Amino acid sequence: MNHFHPLPDPVDPDDCIDDTATTCETTKENVVDIFYYDEIDFFSCEQKCIEIDDCHYWSQFSMVAFDSPVNKCFLFRTCDNTEACIDCVTGEVP
Repeated sequence: MNHFHPLPDPVDPDDCIDDTATTCETTKENVVDIFYYDEIDFFSCEQKCIEIDDCHYWSQFSMVAFDSPVNKCFLFRTCDNTEACIDCVTGEVP
């Protein structure tokens, strides 16, 4: 009796990319500030945007900086124009 199950077809890496994720336009005029937070900190970017009057939108990117995994936080004035991004979350302040 054979108890082995066939392996599933390999996953195409392109199928794993979320091509619907967007960030606000990253122009000099639109970026209010940039911060780096610990890799497990998923709330400080939005909180920092709430604290700054000119900030209305934020995007957080998972990345490696200074040889450590971090979250890079962009704060924006507007989000009229967007750009595609990988490993990012974008939000609007309440």
